[in-house]
Amino acid sequence: MSDSSGIENDRLKLRFLRPKGEISRRELLKLVVPRYQVVPFVEPSLCPGAQQCGLCRDSCLPEAIKTRDDGVNIDTQMCNGCGACVGSCPYRAISYPSYSPEQLDEKIASALSGSVNGPGIITLACNNCSLSSDEDTAVQMTPAGISVVEIPCLAMVSLWLLLRAFERGARGLALIKSHDECAAGVDSGSWQENIRFVQGLLEGWGIETERIRSFTASGDTAGITWELEQFISETVALGDTPLQASALTSLPGEGLILQVLIKEMNSRLGSPPGITVTAGKVSFGRLELDGSRCSGCGLCVIECPTEALTLSSGDESSRILFRHDLCVACGRCADICPEKCLKVERVLEVDKLQNSAVVLFEGNLARCRCCGNIIGSQAMVRQLRLKLTNGEGSLASQLELCPECKVGQLILGSDIPEPVTGVKQ
Repeated sequence: MSDSSGIENDRLKLRFLRPKGEISRRELLKLVVPRYQVVPFVEPSLCPGAQQCGLCRDSCLPEAIKTRDDGVNIDTQMCNGCGACVGSCPYRAISYPSYSPEQLDEKIASALSGSVNGPGIITLACNNCSLSSDEDTAVQMTPAGISVVEIPCLAMVSLWLLLRAFERGARGLALIKSHDECAAGVDSGSWQENIRFVQGLLEGWGIETERIRSFTASGDTAGITWELEQFISETVALGDTPLQASALTSLPGEGLILQVLIKEMNSRLGSPPGITVTAGKVSFGRLELDGSRCSGCGLCVIECPTEALTLSSGDESSRILFRHDLCVACGRCADICPEKCLKVERVLEVDKLQNSAVVLFEGNLARCRCCGNIIGSQAMVRQLRLKLTNGEGSLASQLELCPECKVGQLILGSDIPEPVTGVKQ
């Protein structure tokens, strides 16, 4: 159980430990003593709101994240404390007391420094699943030399944390889950996918994928201890990785942190170009757009929660720009596209994590044929004209007018005002 001292009450949840197997009367008395569990909360000043983002809400299994007119909040009583929402927030607006990225980074550093002459292997264990009334279970079943870092739930083991451990010099990572059902109700497949992604990235870098593995702890601690000892022996035989950095990647104060870490690690390794990762839960997206169908309406830009899509307009043309390093593959752009011309593929293309935007769509702007103000893209006007009475009649002709001139037309009658001199069509 995490230390709840000094933490505000609205960030704590009352919890009773659940028994596992047969217990004594003395142990039963321990179980009825309430414990306080720390749960995450939303920083209103950093959260843009559910209408602009809402990715945390989509990741919350117990549906504890609620939306309000003035923002987003987490229902403490419904929250299971798994922490999955923390990694899903691109704005770092969700805080988890005692388990922020900075604090977890310190735990990893402390674990490695505490075993300087050891095997350099870290165990990540869930303190809700692997622990019952005995809070030393995870430590007891771990062989000597392995450092244990306990977290609320393995659902909180982010891609950033796994890669950061390797950057700090870990030779291997072991993730331990309980053989029982997850106390937070999280499907282990979610964080197992993170392991597969890291293995895919390690393979691209020419590093052994068996350096990171998951283990299941049963009631027989001897069995899991033997498996871990085998993992230690095999991993130590592989030696150090080339990922350890003398100067660690700086942790940004806000925004996406995984992209920065991968880009820096890849640059230091001098890896060959063309590395792509499609295995596991890939938190990066590649967009494909059918330019023959796109109207350039910009709804995809408005819907993008991370500003991976932006709109750039000049005097006569507009462009939709895309940045791979900011895309989290949420798929919202494709869902809202009225022309259904966008396709999102989950893939990491390491070479494209360079903060450079590529042109996804470019088209000429259409101007009001009366006043000359911009009314949208020519492609959008063309698409709408085809859909409205086959491009004929007064309704279609109004597409060439801005809202003000349309109102003027209604006031003046059916005659359309004469075009302003010099307005380009």
